[in-house]
Amino acid sequence: MERIGLILRTGLVINTCLTGGLIVLGYLLSHWLLGLFITDDAARVNAEHLLHIMLWSILVFGFQAVIGGIMRASGVVLMPVAISIFCVLCVELPMAYLLNAHFGLEGVWMAFPVTYLAMLGLQTAYYRLVWRHKQIKRLV
Repeated sequence: MERIGLILRTGLVINTCLTGGLIVLGYLLSHWLLGLFITDDAARVNAEHLLHIMLWSILVFGFQAVIGGIMRASGVVLMPVAISIFCVLCVELPMAYLLNAHFGLEGVWMAFPVTYLAMLGLQTAYYRLVWRHKQIKRLV
């Protein structure tokens, strides 16, 4: 079990460095990158603004993916997947609807960080409160 903690920390550090670095590049180069696909200046500015709303949350998504991946690697697949599906259906869709009513299109993009934070919270809670206390058996 102590190796799992080390593996988890390593995954979180790699996510922070690799994904975090790509996110920084995404912020720095977003205008240029979007210009490769969008020629209308007004549309590009709008797309860049929407991208900036949610880009940082990809790091949070990576954290929950690491935690869920640790659990799935041990054969526990149902709960991490159920948490993800629950968050999309019961957090992301309602939040996108509610935030859209208040903020317009920006609100739809704000729903992504809210969902990723909910996923991280629920995956972490399941990991700490349930999964970590289970006996891990060799699958092969």
